[in-house]
Amino acid sequence: MGYYIWSCAVIFAAFYIFSYTNRKHRLRASVSAQKASPLFTVINGITRFIGNFRYVVFPLKTAELVADAKDFAANCDENIFGSQKDYVEGIEKFCKGIDGLQCSATGRISLNLFIRNIIKARRNVTRYIQNNNTEKILQARLQKPIVITGLGRTGSTFLYNLISCDPNTRAPHFFEISWMTDPTPPVASRDELLNDPRIKMCADNFAKIEQSYPNFFAELGKSHSSKPDGIEEELLILMQCCLLQTIVIISDKEYQKWYEKDDNKEFAYRYMRLFLQMMNEKWQPKSHWVLKAPIHSTFMNALHKEFPDARHVFTHRHPNLTVPSWARLIESYIGCYVDSGNITFSSLGKFILDSLRLQVIRMNNFKNTLDKKDYVDIEYDNLVADPIGAVKSIYDHFGLEFTDEFVRRMESWMEDNKQGKHGRAGYSLERYILAEEDVTRSFRDIYPMYYKS
Repeated sequence: MGYYIWSCAVIFAAFYIFSYTNRKHRLRASVSAQKASPLFTVINGITRFIGNFRYVVFPLKTAELVADAKDFAANCDENIFGSQKDYVEGIEKFCKGIDGLQCSATGRISLNLFIRNIIKARRNVTRYIQNNNTEKILQARLQKPIVITGLGRTGSTFLYNLISCDPNTRAPHFFEISWMTDPTPPVASRDELLNDPRIKMCADNFAKIEQSYPNFFAELGKSHSSKPDGIEEELLILMQCCLLQTIVIISDKEYQKWYEKDDNKEFAYRYMRLFLQMMNEKWQPKSHWVLKAPIHSTFMNALHKEFPDARHVFTHRHPNLTVPSWARLIESYIGCYVDSGNITFSSLGKFILDSLRLQVIRMNNFKNTLDKKDYVDIEYDNLVADPIGAVKSIYDHFGLEFTDEFVRRMESWMEDNKQGKHGRAGYSLERYILAEEDVTRSFRDIYPMYYKS
């Protein structure tokens, strides 16, 4: 009996040492999990060990989440919102992909809550539109919005905040379009915006995230700072349609293929347009809406179908800087879901390279269909060197009023939000096992402004 116990102990110890050594090797070449609270650290440690025996603790509740999405689709008026078949497919593929990749236990717990909340937010918005002044909402179209897009980390957020300083514009705020609260009813006025109780609800959710992952917002803020009452991009609306741009890589290839398709996103942009019409029905800007999201460059045709009179601003920056900077931002987003060692720097680098190339190709193809009066190109270095001059060039191009009050507001915003205010996230191609030659090969034929022959 003693011999049997000692034999089992030796086998168990050997297995543990092998697992530890193999994991230590993988950690050096992989994205690290976001620093978690002591409780989350213990949970992940225990469940990681149990996972060595092929048993998943706290699995993603795929069947429940897909059933929830299907229930939403069954109660969604297709005459208003169109078919929801592609939406349900997206939820299903994302969830099944997570089961295959095995995020950390707390990552799966967080994803269960996140997916449930984005479905809930979408259900609330569709119900509101279907049950409250439907015809008036459908007539409240956004006339000639300015839509800023391009690759991420090309100055689009900076430009977005500057243009949003125009007192004649309207832009979405985080709490208005987030799944952290109920987006309905929409805010009715600028005065109401300042006192909306949903700002505190979002702030409370931020605090809960910070308790679970103490460095999450600090790290994220070095690249992209979000505030409950701040201007935010409408990616938050599209995420309610399972267009999860910032965490695509944590799911498998099947979801990634679904995400990259450009002929199945009409339902998402139709929802975004209706969401904004719902907001516009009560509080319309004096002149125009300003929107911004790098994700649009992947789905320009779907965007154009819903916003055919949009005025486009395309932001650009040298890919040698854009690629690692965007990879660093994505790394910040996925850190609270993945387990250290699950996603290698090499696979993240390749994913970023491929996805950004796709964005440039689709952006170029779309620009070729536009009249030059309908778009402006803004280069990052020029924007940083003369921000107000860059905004003025946009307004001059589109024939918009450029007022002294607008200039004063931009100057004030820049004084309060100087570059590096929240720190800077270091990034390099080497971190993601990429060289300048790799980037050049990917972009030389599609980005002539940076790779002149």
